[in-house]
Amino acid sequence: MGSRDKDIKSLQDKLKVFFKKGASAALPARNELLVSPDLERELGADSPPQRRLRALKELGDKVPSLRIQEGTVRKLWICTRDLLDDTNTEARHAELTFLRIILEGQADGPADELTIMRTIFFNYLQKSHANHPPEDSQLRFRLLHALTNTGKNITCFEEQIGSFLLEWLPQIQNPALIVEFLQLVINVVKYNATYLDEEIVHGIVK
Repeated sequence: MGSRDKDIKSLQDKLKVFFKKGASAALPARNELLVSPDLERELGADSPPQRRLRALKELGDKVPSLRIQEGTVRKLWICTRDLLDDTNTEARHAELTFLRIILEGQADGPADELTIMRTIFFNYLQKSHANHPPEDSQLRFRLLHALTNTGKNITCFEEQIGSFLLEWLPQIQNPALIVEFLQLVINVVKYNATYLDEEIVHGIVK
């Protein structure tokens, strides 16, 4: 066997070993998001406001790389829900941003948790819509945008989304949001028309 043939055989052997290892190697497990008692205290209403917001931001930075466990969303919601009613704009905006990050970062999470999360967040948006501060509108829309995957997914609120969008229509004044809102509406009709009553569809597209 010539030198060149030996080199080729050696390379082939190395490739076989490499691919054999690659096929059997397990992917590293995605770290799980654990809501410890210490974290609950940091995020809870008894924590000093600035420390609380800092903890919320730090957790938000980590959420996309973590996997939620059963019960996690409910715990986080209980700890931080009151921020949405805070008179401090920074606090409300921090919580709205945090909720959006959870939605975007946990799209492949456990089905039961996703159902709970989607139901809780939509109910909040719907029930607080009439009286929310105007300065929260953009972040609330971002939350709805993430919640519906740009209008393509209305699971858990199929019967409510049509009338809810009709409530939004006259309130979208920001030019930057109008295009995105219209695209969301188009997607809702395109991907979910079977769930929408005829009068709702007519009201949306007229």
